[in-house]
Amino acid sequence: MRASRFYRMSKFRGVGAVAAVLVLVACGSEVSPPAPTSTSPSPTSPSPTSPTSGSARVISGRLVPAGDVGAMTRVRVTLRSGARDFSGLANSDGTFQFNADIPIATADSVDLIVDVDDGPRPFAPIHKRIASDDSASYRRPLLISSNVHIPSGTYAGSTVAITLDGAFAPICPDAASLSCRGFFDYWTDVPLLWPTEAFPIPLAFFRREGAPDITPEDSAIFWANVASLEGELARDLFRPVDIGALGAVTPSGVPERGVAVSIDAAASPALGGPAANNGRLVLARVRANNNVWLRQRAVMNHELIHVLGFGHTCAWDSLMCGVSLAKTSATRGDVAAFLLAYLIDDAVRTQAPTTTVRDYHF
Repeated sequence: MRASRFYRMSKFRGVGAVAAVLVLVACGSEVSPPAPTSTSPSPTSPSPTSPTSGSARVISGRLVPAGDVGAMTRVRVTLRSGARDFSGLANSDGTFQFNADIPIATADSVDLIVDVDDGPRPFAPIHKRIASDDSASYRRPLLISSNVHIPSGTYAGSTVAITLDGAFAPICPDAASLSCRGFFDYWTDVPLLWPTEAFPIPLAFFRREGAPDITPEDSAIFWANVASLEGELARDLFRPVDIGALGAVTPSGVPERGVAVSIDAAASPALGGPAANNGRLVLARVRANNNVWLRQRAVMNHELIHVLGFGHTCAWDSLMCGVSLAKTSATRGDVAAFLLAYLIDDAVRTQAPTTTVRDYHF
């Protein structure tokens, strides 16, 4: 059936895998984390001078910022070999170069450390152990901002501190439970998101066999709730389409593309999550236990944030900290983390950094 602008929809837990597509995020626990996918383009910045064993080598590269990381001239890049440090400060354009008298032996390792030279940290410091002959890892370190400015929407003008340890932190200790996974914790080495060109994502209602109809009133309330989330994130997230625009939809409500929303008595109170192909989110399903939960703003907008590719968090005041009907809106922290995710994604896909979102010392 068609989801008109009056008929928007959402979900509250997970989605199953389809063919070769990898299932990702859930508020329940019916999905599996994806296999690692490398999406970084081939290196474009100059490579360092090739060293001779036992000689000083020139360590050079360029910092890759994701967001506002402050003055580049405060950033020190260090290679640590045992008790010896070899380091240099970056230039204003993010380039750096220094000599390191480190013997080359594949059995040896060194620590790559990228941090501020002094004062407060405006980015997450890097600490990565690499092979002593691994020149690739230090060429383009990825600096991820610790403070995110929200330029528009409900929280326009706010600057919010978001740390990677908070964004990746699980909300409960059960490592086997997908519901415990953190806000960014479904990522591998790179963000796993809908491409920016996918917005607004097509969404339609799907009627399961034996399930009640989604009424025009249900739809009007659902789309009003979606509009509130779009105002908070300052992005047109979803657009109504006919169910046929999503391709073949399985009896369990999984589409070929876009987002399918349905009523399913097995979802309690709701389930939602996306699936990925080739490192990008491409489809999702949302299931509400009944029409009442479909109308519930806290539940549906929580599930739609799962659809966008994010897990749970209690690291900041968040709509994604479990299920609470008392909180109905995405918070400043949720919006800042959403924006940070796309800043990281843009840096990864356009500047080919040689460290990842997992190479941070918290």
